[in-house]
Amino acid sequence: LNRSNSFDLIDKDFFLKNWCEQPIKMTLSENSLSTLAKDIRYLHSLGFKISGPNLAEGNFHYENKVDELKHQFLKLLDFYVEYDNVPLAGIFDKPLYICETEKDVHKPWCGIGVSTPFFDVDGNCYPCPFTTPMTFSKSDLKLICKTDFSSKQVYIDNYCSENCYLYSLCPTCAGANYLATGCFNKRDKSKCEILKLTALFSAMIQGKRILKGKQDMSDYKKYHSITAIKKIYEIYKYLL
Repeated sequence: LNRSNSFDLIDKDFFLKNWCEQPIKMTLSENSLSTLAKDIRYLHSLGFKISGPNLAEGNFHYENKVDELKHQFLKLLDFYVEYDNVPLAGIFDKPLYICETEKDVHKPWCGIGVSTPFFDVDGNCYPCPFTTPMTFSKSDLKLICKTDFSSKQVYIDNYCSENCYLYSLCPTCAGANYLATGCFNKRDKSKCEILKLTALFSAMIQGKRILKGKQDMSDYKKYHSITAIKKIYEIYKYLL
């Protein structure tokens, strides 16, 4: 859809042969939502590991997509329970235990302004691939580039950190937060229900794999994962 129907031209066997451990990066948008389960199963059938799918940033409206995504997740729940040796796609391979072990506030998972600088074709440097002239005005970028990205205080959303059990697990996009709210320390809440649904199905799938002895992790992580799985299910089971 986004690459001029060039998918069939990709030599997939070449990548599997030469970079067999390299996962496929998936980005989920409204246009690809209806085939998510089919697409993930297809990539697994080829032998690829899957990073993501991450939710596309920008003018996508996820608030009304929970039921459609749940339908796709139910299919994938059955798939991953039946084929329990298939590595989980990144969307379900969440480190759930950190909901119990990492209670302190922190910077976003991304490396905006620190480890993921972005250079355009003219050599101009921006904090990340999202915070560029394609997304922001010159005046906004001027302010953004003055930000001390090394300070975690820049990113702390007090409401989220104090009220959301999934705060440590939230893959919020700093640039998208700024676009939606005008600052980094106020998170865009439009994808909250999607994140909760993702965490719920991650808990259900990982819980079933732990019971079958198919989830490879240390006893420390397993103990805290089980605790987190129970809490996530109790808090967010209403989404089912």
